[in-house]
Amino acid sequence: MNIAKEKVQEFHVKYNEKEFDVIYDAILSKEFKESMNRDNGIPFMSNVYDIFGGYQNSELKKTNVITGFIGGEKIELFYYSNYKKYTVNELFVLKKENDSYKIIKVEYSNTQVRSGK
Repeated sequence: MNIAKEKVQEFHVKYNEKEFDVIYDAILSKEFKESMNRDNGIPFMSNVYDIFGGYQNSELKKTNVITGFIGGEKIELFYYSNYKKYTVNELFVLKKENDSYKIIKVEYSNTQVRSGK
């Protein structure tokens, strides 16, 4: 579980550094890359940065481990996160791939504008 949390922290650090190519190449899973190719994925992350602003902090609200016969173990991490312009609920779904956890899904919901920002 801690390795999955560290992967999300790494995602947020690289996001703030605008190293979207590193996120795409090293942090996202093969499954994610099959659903969004590099030519669309990197501009998408850049657009999210333009909308939300820099990541500031988050609070882990819930974790869920899903063990399946097909697809193996997945870990869901639910965060309440503050970005410069918005506060959002973030869901990260991670799966073990090549002896490391990789992000297979990132979802933003309940987006609220931060007042005075």
